Amino acid sequence: MPPTLGEHNRAILGGMLGLSDAELDELSREGIIGTEMLMEEQLVKEKKRAAG
Repeated sequence: MPPTLGEHNRAILGGMLGLSDAELDELSREGIIGTEMLMEEQLVKEKKRAAG
């Protein structure tokens, strides 16, 4: 079975690249990494929010 979206985030970003749990949690809170696909409407809102 193929991996699910974000299934290996912690293994790759934490284990291989050395990001801490706190850094990974922050990325998750900010919506930068995750396990759910964003719909187009959500992407537009996130881009506007990031642009200020």
